[in-house]
Amino acid sequence: MSSEIIEEKTITINLRRAYLAYGKRAAPRAINIIREIAKRVADTNEVKIDNEVNMVVWSRGKGKTLRKISIKIQKLKDGTAKVLLASS
Repeated sequence: MSSEIIEEKTITINLRRAYLAYGKRAAPRAINIIREIAKRVADTNEVKIDNEVNMVVWSRGKGKTLRKISIKIQKLKDGTAKVLLASS
């Protein structure tokens, strides 16, 4: 079941903190950064990251992730936020 979308925002996140992370912590750090920003933008505690976003972040492996990523954050009526890949 899908909920109604209350609001939708498209943002570009700079993942430099994840890119410079020590060793093999870059991709997990990038996912955490995306989750933190989505919580702040949507003003909610529950964030669901789409599989496409996850695949793009992990596409270069665990150690070297992307520098930037454009995402779309949808705030749903049930109080959750959904993170999707922004279409170019």
